[in-house]
Amino acid sequence: MVRTFVGFLVGFVALLLVFVAAFALQGRGAREYAARVAREATGPGACREVARGVQSPPDMTRCEVRREGGTLVVQLSLESGRTYLARR
Repeated sequence: MVRTFVGFLVGFVALLLVFVAAFALQGRGAREYAARVAREATGPGACREVARGVQSPPDMTRCEVRREGGTLVVQLSLESGRTYLARR
């Protein structure tokens, strides 16, 4: 009985760690893409126009480059509802 409980507990913790790792990798890819677009951008526009040939995150719903004052801002939105900003 105790062995079964410990098995379920270990399985639950392992499942949580898998979810955390998946979200961390997803966020890392999105941040790297936004940073690369920010480095290559020369003005406002769509990210795909700015960074041609760069693989975008598969769950990206919107990405745009805009100018705020003298700074270029890349705003990347994902299906999960998370948004990443990169400034240059």
